[in-house]
Amino acid sequence: MRLLYIFSLLLFTNFVVAEEGIINEAKIRQLAEQAWALKNLDKNHQAEDIYLTLLEDPDLPLDISLDYMDLLVGQLRYREAAQFFRYRPMRPPSNDIQLNNRYAFKQAELLVAAGKYQKAVNWIEPYKEFKGNRVYSAYFYMMAGELDETNRLLDHLKDNIQYTPHEQKKANWLRMEKDRFWHRRVSAGMRIIDNPAYGQLTPIQAKFKSPIKNNWGRVGLDYYSLDSKYHLNLNLDRVIGFKDKYQLALLYSENQLGFKAGWKKRRGNYQISANAFYRDIETEVTVLMKDFALKDGLEIKAYYKPRNKLILGGSYNYTRYNLPNGDYIGEINTIHPYLVYIAKDKSPTLQHGVGWLNITGKGDTTYIPHKFDMFYYAISGLHYFGLNKSMINYGLSFGYMQGENFSGFAITPSLKMRYSLARDADLLGGVEYRKDNLTGDAETRANLDLEWRF
Repeated sequence: MRLLYIFSLLLFTNFVVAEEGIINEAKIRQLAEQAWALKNLDKNHQAEDIYLTLLEDPDLPLDISLDYMDLLVGQLRYREAAQFFRYRPMRPPSNDIQLNNRYAFKQAELLVAAGKYQKAVNWIEPYKEFKGNRVYSAYFYMMAGELDETNRLLDHLKDNIQYTPHEQKKANWLRMEKDRFWHRRVSAGMRIIDNPAYGQLTPIQAKFKSPIKNNWGRVGLDYYSLDSKYHLNLNLDRVIGFKDKYQLALLYSENQLGFKAGWKKRRGNYQISANAFYRDIETEVTVLMKDFALKDGLEIKAYYKPRNKLILGGSYNYTRYNLPNGDYIGEINTIHPYLVYIAKDKSPTLQHGVGWLNITGKGDTTYIPHKFDMFYYAISGLHYFGLNKSMINYGLSFGYMQGENFSGFAITPSLKMRYSLARDADLLGGVEYRKDNLTGDAETRANLDLEWRF
């Protein structure tokens, strides 16, 4: 019915043409409704042309200006939206509560995108108790770290017949996201890495994490064991609004002390992070690292989202590997630029990616490839289901590898899941199959962990 209404609206208003000096309010409203319909059909460029014509009128009604703001924010054009707010006077009349409400939440959206979470909360404070606002208000309070108020707003919706099942489901999902991030939790499980050419590894891992008073940050302890050797990671991180993160960690492996420091900054349409580490444990590269290798190095990652359908990203990594007794294994420089097209951004999501992976290394060739290039294509998706937002994440990538003394195609299908056993318990697992010429044979990886929050 909604699409039928939109198409009929477009047909009805198609004859309306912007003339020099828009004549009357009726035409303004007709054009605004046409722009709104085009926006809902994802015809953003056509919609924007109409809005820009309307904005030539200095007395344009505020609700239409806010519709234009919705268009900009929907395309992640936060800087343009903020400039629009700054340079075009837009103050709703004090007696129009609904317009003031919408204006305040639009300001809050831009402030969250800029990382100003407390200021965002200040804007919505007078309107948080409005019936239709509680779930979205809870989101802003959660971003600001005010979890008591977040809980109060969400609890008001629980089993309340005044709210639709859809609103209660959104509230439950937001509550679940908060619990998984901020509650104390402990997890334990094991991994299996099997390669016929190099053998099988079965590392065991356990983690504990707890928020610090007033949600200032989180403290955690990670344990990783492999072939009677173990690694401990005592870490402290400061998280702001689920986006910015600062981390310090003290590491211990086989009578060796190390450290790790990390920083991440995320805004509306970009993210950048950097991690430095010394005597950290290698857990991800390949089964070739089965000798409990320790690593020193630096990793930098960044991505930019110019539109809500495209992501440009890349990473650089330098890593030097040693055995716990100090024996040198080798070192690797990795460059990885990529491009992602988001075909569908709501569950089930769908995205396509292309990229280039380049590795140059030196050292023991048993462990370190001295030259490695791979161009690849990848498809992936994410599906949420169930009352407590269980998750399935699938992926498939393949590309052509070229290195010293080897070349050929590589394929890697993978499947990951988070299944909610109860409000306070999740089962996490995954399986990945790697077929390539680097490891010499097909390699299978699987993991299973139980997480409990208390």
